This record gives sequence, C-alpha cells and structure tokens, in this order.
Amino acid sequence: PELGVEWADTRNPALRRALQLDATQSGVVLNFIDPFGSAQGILQAGDVLLDIDGYPVANDGSIMLDGHTVEFVELLERKQWGAAITCRIWRQGAEQQLTIILKNPPDPFCFRQLYDSQPEYLMIQGLVFAPLTRNYLAEINANGGAKVQALHYYQQFAKRDGLYTNRTQFVTLIARLPHPVNTYHQPFVNGVVSEVNQRPIGSLRDLQAALEQPTNGFQVIRFEDSDTPLVLATALSATADREISQQYHVPALMHFEDQPAAEAAEAVADEKPTE
Repeated sequence: PELGVEWADTRNPALRRALQLDATQSGVVLNFIDPFGSAQGILQAGDVLLDIDGYPVANDGSIMLDGHTVEFVELLERKQWGAAITCRIWRQGAEQQLTIILKNPPDPFCFRQLYDSQPEYLMIQGLVFAPLTRNYLAEINANGGAKVQALHYYQQFAKRDGLYTNRTQFVTLIARLPHPVNTYHQPFVNGVVSEVNQRPIGSLRDLQAALEQPTNGFQVIRFEDSDTPLVLATALSATADREISQQYHVPALMHFEDQPAAEAAEAVADEKPTE
C-alpha cells in the first residue's frame, strides 16, 4: 500500500524554523498529497509526519524497524490494503493524531506499464487517437520536439498541476496513416485533444460521442495549447476509412477496453467494403 504523498527531509535549519519545529522533534514535511491516494482529505501539504504507528520518523525519512534503518514507506509496504495506520503529525504549530485507511482507489493518471491488453484507439480518416499511456511514451523520443515534451509533462505533472480535472484520460493523436485525405495533418500528431465539435474531451469515449455530432458537416478537433483546429469533412470519412483500413490492415475503426462484443463486431463490420 501507498500513502500517496511526496515529502522532503527537515534537516535544513531555516526550514525547521519556518515549520516551527523544536530541536526535539523529527520528521519529514509533506509537499504534495496525491488526489487519488490514501492520504487525500486527511493529510495536507505542509504537515510534518512525526511518527507512524508509534515508529518515530527521522529528519531524513528513516525509521528503525526490526533493528534496521529503513525508509518509513517500508512500514506501509508490510501492510495490506484496507489496514489502518495512526500518524502523529505537526500542523501549523500544533500536534495532531490522525487515522488513515490504506486504500487502493482507481488512479487513471498513475501511468503504469500496461501488459496483456489490447491498446484502446479510435481512427478517423487515418488519424489514430488513443489515451496517453506509459507504453506510448516509451516509444517516442523525449527530445522529439515541443509536443513530445508536452506529453511527458502531462505524464509527470497531471496531478500536481491539476491537469486531471474533468477527465480520466489524455486523448492524444498518436499517428497518421498517410492517405490523400490527411496529407496536411502531420503537425497535429502528438497533440492532446481538448474539444471536438465544441464538446470537451476527457476520455476516448467522449471523443467517440463527439464525433457522432459533426458541426455543419465537419469534425472540428481542437488541441491543448493550440489555436489552430483540425477540420475534417465528414462526407469523406466512409470512403477514406475503408481505403485506409484495407491498405494498413486495420482490423476495426476503434477498440475500447470495456467494448461490448456487439459494438466490436459493428466496428469491424464498418470496415468491410460493400460487395
């Protein structure tokens, strides 16, 4: 289990004065509380963690456990999800004792490596959209331009900078399968979608729903940190999707992790040319 905090040691004298810690107190100061972590709503940035379950936390974040000096997180790792811990903290010049249940809530922005699952995607006119994942980031060069750097920023700071609000995924244009219909769309690759047809996009399912409501015969796709929209003529989609699927052997126009069998079959059927 994890507490869901970031912390810093309190060995710096100036920091200790700012925290109003006296010479007898030891602990670590918390500088970030994970909004999806066990400590959310209980601990606060600026709290000093003094001890856990009676084990004093040293200024460098270590505790004595079974005669060994280890980082305090080792104590948490020996517990099970659902277990409770008691923390003694120092908050704004006063000591408090708090109980925290070690939970394991869904965290869409943890960006762990994905295994044994087919990637989610949606393709329209050869433009392939997918949620931002650690797997995809591993495939692209971290120094591959401003858009790629921005993707790494989303991965690392989504929670710290509040970028996760009103979304569960960062829907990204990850590829362009070359075809005359999308010749000029390469500059949009690796952009994160913000809205489509004036509808905010917080997940790949949102994108699917928005594409079903074109604006005056066009799909108007907007990206974060860009004033230039990507505009697709809806009338060209059926022919282009069929030709691109055949040329690049794309089995279906879309795949979702929670995709019902009937929907998957329909997506595949849409790919097949009419006899």
